[in-house]
Order: sequence, then structure tokens, then C-alpha cells
Amino acid sequence: MIVVVAGCFGFIGQNVCTYFAERGHEIIGIYRASIPKEKIKIDNITYVKCDLSIYSPMIEKVDVIINCAGNIGLRNMGGFKGQDLGTDKSIVASLVSLVQKVNPTANIIHLGTVDEYGKLEGMLHESRICKAISAYGRSKLEATNYLLHKVRNENIRAMVIRPSIVFGPNQNSQMFLTTLLRTLDSNRMFKMTAGEQTRNFIHINDLCRLVEIIISDFRSGEIINAAYPTSYKLKEVALAIASNVNKLELLGIGDVDYRSNEIMNYLPSSSKAEDLYGFSPQYDVLNYPKF
Repeated sequence: MIVVVAGCFGFIGQNVCTYFAERGHEIIGIYRASIPKEKIKIDNITYVKCDLSIYSPMIEKVDVIINCAGNIGLRNMGGFKGQDLGTDKSIVASLVSLVQKVNPTANIIHLGTVDEYGKLEGMLHESRICKAISAYGRSKLEATNYLLHKVRNENIRAMVIRPSIVFGPNQNSQMFLTTLLRTLDSNRMFKMTAGEQTRNFIHINDLCRLVEIIISDFRSGEIINAAYPTSYKLKEVALAIASNVNKLELLGIGDVDYRSNEIMNYLPSSSKAEDLYGFSPQYDVLNYPKF
């Protein structure tokens, strides 16, 4: 199978490239910025720097395009401008345009985010109408809505995966788990809120496995949450991980106030992935980094 991975040097993109390359697939990793110094060195991964709006020959024979690209910087924005919402949509629009022109039978898998749901109460099932509030969530939701519109009206073959918080080795340094482990490892106090926020975490290996399952049984137009069956309070996660590395005394739970716009409960449902694909995540964040 020939797989194009857009955003091949991000945390998720790198792992997707490695996962499928190690299973014998031919990988074309595409990117827009510079190549990292420590790029993946696997024989059957080809890296291509390109403008998606004009570069098309590589799309001619591919089986699937996995879009891991996006503007991660939007995670850290409080306010945002109208043009910020077009960040992810423009990437998806370029991929759709290439497929329409060059290879209409190619499947597209777009990685969105559970942030698209926003401040909805209760379980976050894929059928619910999203009310994204963050810049990152709204940008991803714009891309999702655009892509599904193309599926309904122009016969594009595409699916959307909405991961919860993806974790694992080499995760973005600003994410909660990475900051927690780095701080504890340096024997410094980790100051955090009271930790009553409920969050859901999925390991990068589980996410890659779900992508592989979906490719083998592609159902165009579907949205699938990639989530662990159990969500946890951040306090539970911090206590478990600090205990795993024997640094409980360095936890400063309650030392930081909640943000004014804090979303307290994220409860993405994992039932659809289980019902349609028999998918069950293997990695529980409470055991991290022991496994």
C-alpha cells in the first residue's frame, strides 16, 4: 500500500510514518517547513517538501492520504482572528483538490480533535453538534465540516478521526504529561490546579492501530472518536504518574488557579470505534511511563 502522510514531522505524523513503514508500506511524508535534524531514517519513507496546491504527481498512485497536518500553535491562543479558522481548512482543501484532479479513488483520513466538541455536557458522541470554542478546536472543526461537505456533494472518499489527548514518547514539550514528567525528572515541584478537570488520553500506538483498522475497512463519511474507554481527572493522572516515577512529594496539586475559560469535563465516547471496528485501546495513561 502507498500512503501519503501530510504533516509527517509532527508528533502524530512521525509515529504514523514509522508505524506503517515498519509494516512494509511505502510512505510519502510531505511537509511545508524545514526537515528536523533528527528525521526518521527508514528505507521505505520518502520525504517531499511541497506546496500542496501545485504538487500532484506523487498522488497518482497512492491508496490513502492521512492528514496529520495542522497549526498546533493555535492550542496556545486565547483570542484569535477570523483568518486563524482557515488554517486547517486550507490544508484539507488542497488535499481534496489534488485528489479530485489526479486520483479520485484515493481515500483521505483527516485527524481532527475532540476539541471540536467544545463545552458540550455529557458524553461526546460523534453524532452531536459541535460547539468548539478554542482557536484550535474551531480551526479543526472548519476542516472537518469542509471535508464532509465534499464527501456528501462531490463523491470524495474521506473519514475523520477525532483523537482525545494523544500521548507517548516525544510528545509535544508543552503538553501536560510531558511537562509533568520533565519537571519531576529534574526534581522540581510540579505546580498544577486542583486537577478536577476530566480528560481522556489515548496512546500514540493505539491511535496508529485504529488508523490501520479504518484503512482496512474504510467507511466514507464517518467520524470516529479515538478515545480510551475511561476518562480521568487530571489529579488522578498526575498522582498515578508521579507514583510510577517515585516523585509523589513533588506534586503541588492546587497551587495554580483554573483558567477563566477552563473546560472541566471532556468525555469523548469510545463506543463507535468499538462497535464498528472492535477497537479497544491497550495503553492506560495511569500506567505511563511504566509500559
